[in-house]
Amino acid sequence: MRVVWRGKCPDCEKPVIWGRLQNGRNRTFQPDLVKASEVATERERFAVRNGRPYVVDLEGIGHDPDMEVLVMHYCVEYRERRELRNLESLGDMLPD
Repeated sequence: MRVVWRGKCPDCEKPVIWGRLQNGRNRTFQPDLVKASEVATERERFAVRNGRPYVVDLEGIGHDPDMEVLVMHYCVEYRERRELRNLESLGDMLPD
């Protein structure tokens, strides 16, 4: 079972790294690894750990600031489509 693989975001078509989370869901990450020290503290950091069949969230886990980590890919196109879907759902709930 692959934990990470390269591909494209289905919404914006940009290159990304896909990773399997502990809950079994797949998430997209930026295409390049970055040093943990370069990531803002409020951003999530993930890493692949030997022997684990999923990507590990490093929050609360001590790690080397020079360690290369995965950072989430936040897709604007996906968020816009999701907001439109939510508005349509709310509209459907309103009485005629």
